Amino acid sequence: RGLGDVYKRQDDNVGINGTTALGGLVIESAGAVRFAGAEATIYAGILTVGNTTPVAHIEFDAAVNVIGNADVNTATMTLDAVMNAGGIVTITNSGLAVLNGKITALGTIRFDGAGSITANADLQTTGSGSSIVVHDSTVTLVTDVSLTTNNGAVALDEVLDADGTHTLTVIAGTGNVTVDDNVG
Repeated sequence: RGLGDVYKRQDDNVGINGTTALGGLVIESAGAVRFAGAEATIYAGILTVGNTTPVAHIEFDAAVNVIGNADVNTATMTLDAVMNAGGIVTITNSGLAVLNGKITALGTIRFDGAGSITANADLQTTGSGSSIVVHDSTVTLVTDVSLTTNNGAVALDEVLDADGTHTLTVIAGTGNVTVDDNVG
């Protein structure tokens, strides 16, 4: 469970055996965790990282597929492929989170750390009324980005554009949209 300061590298699928997903993948603590390469796809009932102590860094090179909730507590994170969850996605980052892959969740997508977010992909909730919430993080666009909910709220702190050429599109249906800091 606890990996100390070991750099954990996984370069093949985690949790797939035919059509059966791993019941859960829990990494209590670790220095850094990397699911490396295109074959390092995750299939799990739940995903919990940094449950006891936040990990120093986590990197996902391949798809992350979670039947239920995904909860990642880390200093920094790189998501290079899609993350799909049948429940809530919570990311607590104290440093930079780089999103190069789309996050889709049936439940709420929540960033509740103080670290910044570099957005190079979309966020989408599909469950009725599920929201997208970014508590205290500055989101910097490095491409055009869409935030889409199924009539759920979108709450953002600060949104910046890396070079002044990108568009943030928010589609919230009947959900409220709130930005409580600078945009632009």
